[in-house]
Amino acid sequence: MRGFGFGTGRRRRSGGEVVSVPNPVGFALNGSTNGALKTMVARVRAGTARGRIVWKGDSTTVGQGCGTGAPYYLAGARANRVPAVLAGLLSASGTPALDNAMVGDNGMNQAGKFPFVSYDTRFAIGAPAGSFAVFQSLPGGSYYSPGTGVFSFTPTASVNIFEVVIYNLSANILTFLIDGIAPQSIVIDKFTGSPSATTVGNTVVAAGGTGFSRAIITASTTGVHTLSCTSSASSGAGIRSILGFASGVRAIDMLVHTSLGASAAQQADISSEGWTNNGALAFDAPDLTIVNCGLNDMAGGVSTAAYAGSLQTIINTAKLSGDVLLVFPHRCIAPLNNNVANYLVTAAVLAASNTCAFMSLDQYFGGVVDSRLVDGAHGSAAFYGEVGDVLKRCISAMVA
Repeated sequence: MRGFGFGTGRRRRSGGEVVSVPNPVGFALNGSTNGALKTMVARVRAGTARGRIVWKGDSTTVGQGCGTGAPYYLAGARANRVPAVLAGLLSASGTPALDNAMVGDNGMNQAGKFPFVSYDTRFAIGAPAGSFAVFQSLPGGSYYSPGTGVFSFTPTASVNIFEVVIYNLSANILTFLIDGIAPQSIVIDKFTGSPSATTVGNTVVAAGGTGFSRAIITASTTGVHTLSCTSSASSGAGIRSILGFASGVRAIDMLVHTSLGASAAQQADISSEGWTNNGALAFDAPDLTIVNCGLNDMAGGVSTAAYAGSLQTIINTAKLSGDVLLVFPHRCIAPLNNNVANYLVTAAVLAASNTCAFMSLDQYFGGVVDSRLVDGAHGSAAFYGEVGDVLKRCISAMVA
């Protein structure tokens, strides 16, 4: 797909000479044609519509290790996590991409009550603070119940649209302001379950029920804006995610459903209410899903059959809307490497049987614990930077 800024994934020019650039060690295309991914890249490059990549995984995708502050190294880590790195590399190659969303707190509250606002400085919580309800089976590891205090979210890029996904849990009224004044409009444009939330002025009214409601909140101008929210109740309908973007700019949006400590089974969790990870994946309907699970499964002694079953659930749902890049994790210290050889074979065989692209970071890094892992499991900013580059090369091969 030379015309879309990716090249073929195999060649580049260096001083006028065409030289071979092989795919990363550990990558297999597996006969995948990746039509949804190619179409997404084409429309983003043409400026006709946005694209969407959803990430499924654990703390290594959240970015634990690439921030500051022992023992978690999470302070400021969001800006260095792999999705942010990949977004920057795609943009530099001519395909605009943004890691500009918040999905839950990615399990921060679970990690010794680590303050989410230190991980993601775009987010602020005023007194009296609301709370994150932490369930590993939820996208992002949680949902946020604003309480009667004020919380706010300020994307780093210029925006005029905020896309807010709300859990239809129980009756609540969420009041939204942009820069302290009522938005130009709020519209519920998509919902699953019943009943849908409704809008009255600058409020979203949730009656309680099942599934998600997505509110499109529009500012009167495009710029750096702050979305704030208060709630009529200390608990009730909560916020799953917020995505900010400029309606006049076409880009690929990253939605990071991952959570600290998550297993493949938790990332694949199914619920009839649609609140959990599998329901959220179907609701978000990505063009590409990047799946990197297994470390916590190995540590927990999960059988390879159960691991494969969880990955299959994710793949089945992801393929309803798009393509899949299945990633096997990099090598870590025990117990995160228990039965690693059989796990690797299981993931590789599963990817091939589903005709989806596969990347083994374990093979790429030589099957050893890289010296840039700050605690034997989580990478430094430099390590995650290399992982982002590897995944960019995988995507280049997938669209070639």
